[in-house]
Order: sequence, then structure tokens, then C-alpha cells
Amino acid sequence: MIRLVTFWFASAWAINCVASPPLLIAGYLSNPLAGNSEENINQAGEAILLVNTTDNVLALDNYAITDFEPGVTSQTVFPAGSVLGPHGRLWIARDAAVFFRDMGFTPDYESGALDGDPNVPNLDIPVDQLSLDHAGDEVAITLAGDSTNVVDLVLISAGDSYNDAAALINANWSGAGVEPYIPPAMGTRGTLELRKIVGNSFVDTDKAVDWISETVTDTYPVLGRRTFRTGWLVDAYLDGPLEVTVPSTLSVYLSPDNAYEGVRDLIQSAQESILLK
Repeated sequence: MIRLVTFWFASAWAINCVASPPLLIAGYLSNPLAGNSEENINQAGEAILLVNTTDNVLALDNYAITDFEPGVTSQTVFPAGSVLGPHGRLWIARDAAVFFRDMGFTPDYESGALDGDPNVPNLDIPVDQLSLDHAGDEVAITLAGDSTNVVDLVLISAGDSYNDAAALINANWSGAGVEPYIPPAMGTRGTLELRKIVGNSFVDTDKAVDWISETVTDTYPVLGRRTFRTGWLVDAYLDGPLEVTVPSTLSVYLSPDNAYEGVRDLIQSAQESILLK
């Protein structure tokens, strides 16, 4: 009897975003692992993950990253000529060397003046370099040169914006900010916030419920509330499953009754064998 059997593997695929902006904030690390005293003061392990949600190459120098500090006009921009391929993703780290130590791979850009790796290109930072406060902050993508034109925004915890950014935040975010989920026996540091993925789409409703740390809802009924930690295999989550359908022969046996014949036939049908001593 021939049936079609579906197997699931972690493999690269194109994750879409329904009604999402072309460049989306898909993750961030605002409370990195503890390092030496200088790293802790500088929050050197902070990072932001961006994804291209389109089928086209994006010119990144059209966009800027900001936390609206010291004011709404504060922007961190990409070097001229920077691009991101279709459905591509990139990591912006505050210190590339610390990011590599904590995450296990090299980021695409550095956002601060720390310059942990001279081989990683630096963003053009403002006087007050981009820094995320896990107790309350925002991170936003805006159009370069127009910080009032918000492409995507995430409210972190209670937020910590300057007054002149309040209207922009209220217009691009609804409800409470994203709070980390810290399971028992896990420390608060090193929690990586990631967007939920349903099917092959990032969830994007401009609410805290879009993120894996939030309580299970009807939009994410399978995995529920989750945590993700620094150093875990983040690509395995972001790549998602690849569905492969192959023809196969299935035999159904009831066990424990009548199981002997089925197990015997299965063993006898083996094409290869291993001798164990």
C-alpha cells in the first residue's frame, strides 16, 4: 500500500510577512550576558535582527535605526551602497567581538563606537550611539533622513522615549511593550526576543503578542510561550521547517497482539546490517 509521507527538516526557506513593511525587526537582545565590567557598562552584547520581507533586493542606505534618543531626529544609518537580498536577514551588534563570543557567529554590522571587530562594517552612528535599555526602550526602523517616517517599531517593556517621540510610538504600536519570558532556574540576562512565525510568515500586528515571549494566543496555538537564549541555534528557528513529501509503503500492526510478524518482517526486509558485539 503506497502512501505519501511528510517529513520535516530544519532548512533554509523564504519566510514571508503578510502586510508587513519591507524591512522588519525580527529580533533583539537588550539584556545581554554578563561580561567584564567594561562590557557590562557598555552593554556590549546588545544586538538587533532585521529581515527583508520582500522578493527584491533592498537598498539599506534608504533606512535608519533609532531608539529616539537623545531625540526623535537621532538616527543610525547604514553605509552607502549597503543592500540586503530577498528574504535575507542581518544582525546589527553593538560589539561584534562580544556578539561572536555569545552567539557563535559574526554579525553583519556594528552599531556602536566600540568596534570590536575591524572587519565588520560600522553603521554611521549619532553622537548618542544606539543602545537598548531592557527595562524600557524602543527600537525602530525609519526612512533615512526622515525619522518621523516609521517603517517598523517595537516597544521594549515600559518604553523610555523622549517626549517628542511619543506620538510616533503611539501611532506605530498598540498596548504594552514586549516583556521577556524567564522560565524557572534561568537568569534574566541573555534572553533573545524573536517574532513568532506562523506557517511561513512572521507575525506582525504591532503588538507584544507578536513575540514568542508572550502568552499563547489563537494566532500561535502550537508552541505557546517560549524563551530563546543567547547561543542557542537561532537559525534553526528562523529558517523554519522544510516540508518534503516522498512516496512510502506503510504497514500497520496492532501491538502487543500480533506484533511478532510485523517486527520479524521488518527486520528481515533490512538491506543493510550492523553486527554488534
